[in-house]
Amino acid sequence: MKIVNCFPFTFGAQMEPAPAVQAYCYLIRLNTGFWVTFMVDTGAAGTCLHGVPAWRIQRQLRPETSENASGVGGSCLYYGERAILVFLDTDQNTVSRTLNRLDVQAITLRDIVANRGIPSIPSLLGRDILNRWKLTYDCPNSVMYLTSP
Repeated sequence: MKIVNCFPFTFGAQMEPAPAVQAYCYLIRLNTGFWVTFMVDTGAAGTCLHGVPAWRIQRQLRPETSENASGVGGSCLYYGERAILVFLDTDQNTVSRTLNRLDVQAITLRDIVANRGIPSIPSLLGRDILNRWKLTYDCPNSVMYLTSP
């Protein structure tokens, strides 16, 4: 049993700290990877890459993989990429999960102008990952962790 600890993280100046987890995000087709802090979001159907990490790879994404998605924050266009997320457990061992579709936010120049910079929406770890793991949340003791099968 591998346990991945979550931690409180402030994703923006106007947000209360939210449960977060770090993962190395490896994009298979692009043969590139980077560390991402994901907000643990049990309400998100899929795992989504937002903000600066999404902006950095925009030019390499394929328009034919784009789809509209909507949620609490409204509607947005996302590109799809196959990815491997690699987490570190409490013993610093790797726990990896392959995603058939990582949703990467399409960021336009209009978005940047409207937000006075790259939109600061947090990347989301969604139910496509969370449904495979046991999520433990002990609010009184401020503890949250994921247990990998």
